[in-house]
Amino acid sequence: MAERESYLRHPPGGASQDLGADSYTWKPLEFLNTYRFLISVFFTALFYTDFLFPPLASMNKPLFFYVSVAYLILSMIFALMLRRQWPGFKVQVSVQLFVDIAVTILLMHASGGVNSGVGNLLIIVVAGGSVVLSSRHALLFASLSTFAVLGEQFYAEYFDLSRESTYTQAGLLGLALFITAIVAHLLAQRIRESEALAKERGVDLANMAELTEHVIQRMQTGIVVIDGNEQVRLINESAWYLLNMPSIAGKPPLQDISPALFQQLRRWKNDPEAAPEIIEPSPDQPHVMPRFARLSQEKNPGTLIFLEDTAAMT
Repeated sequence: MAERESYLRHPPGGASQDLGADSYTWKPLEFLNTYRFLISVFFTALFYTDFLFPPLASMNKPLFFYVSVAYLILSMIFALMLRRQWPGFKVQVSVQLFVDIAVTILLMHASGGVNSGVGNLLIIVVAGGSVVLSSRHALLFASLSTFAVLGEQFYAEYFDLSRESTYTQAGLLGLALFITAIVAHLLAQRIRESEALAKERGVDLANMAELTEHVIQRMQTGIVVIDGNEQVRLINESAWYLLNMPSIAGKPPLQDISPALFQQLRRWKNDPEAAPEIIEPSPDQPHVMPRFARLSQEKNPGTLIFLEDTAAMT
C-alpha cells in the first residue's frame, strides 16, 4: 500500500526544480571572473611570447606586464572567494568591480590612453556589474569608470605623456558606459521578472496538479492512465482495488497488471467504435466495465481508462 501511495504521489518527471537566487547573484559573478581570468591570461601570454601588437604596452611595457600578472593572481583569489561565498555578495561585487576598473585604466594608460581601445574593456565590466546590481549602483560604477577614463586622460596630458587631446573619445566612452549600464540593467531586470513569473506559474501548476491528483484518488470511478508504450503512469485507489490490488512499482506494463484489460485495450485500439465488454479481473472481484479515451492526437498517444464496477452500476 505504501508502495502504491509513493508511486501515485511522485510520478516520474513530476518534480519541479527550484530556481534559486544563484542565477541572479553568484553565477553572473562567476562568469565575470571567468572573463577576468581569460583576459589576464591572454595579456600575460602575449607579453611572454613577445606577440604584443600595437598599441598594447606601447607606452609602458613593465607596467602592462605587472598589471596583467597581478590581474591573473587576483582572478584566482576571486575564484576561491566565490567558491566559498565569503565575504558577502555585496562586498565581493564591489571589490571586484573596483579592481576591474583600476586594472583596465592602468592597462589603458600603459597602452597609450583612450586611443588604444583597451578602455573598451570597461564596457564588459560595467555590463557584467549592471546585471547583478541595482540601477543606482550600476550607474555609480558607470560614473566611476567615466571619471577614471577622464582622469587618466588628464594625467597623461598634464605630465605631457600624450601627444594629443582625446577628451572627446573619453567622453564618448563614458557615454557608452552609461548606456551599457542602463540597457544591461533593464534587460537583467526583465529576465528576472520573467523567471519569477515562470516560477510562480510553475508553483501554481504544481498545486493544481496535486489538487487534481487528490480528486482523482478519491473518485469512485477507477482511473488508469497509460502511456504510448502501454505502461501504467497513474492509477487511482478505486482502479487499484477493482484490478485486485496489483503491484505497480516501476511503471509496469498494463498486460502484467490485467491481461483481460490489456486485451480490451487492444480491441478498442483496433476498433474504437466497438462496444466495450465486461471483464473479470479475478473470481473474487466484481465485474468491471472498461471505457477508453485517447489523451492526445499524437501518433502514439497515451490512453485514459475508466473502470466501472458493474455491481455498483446495477
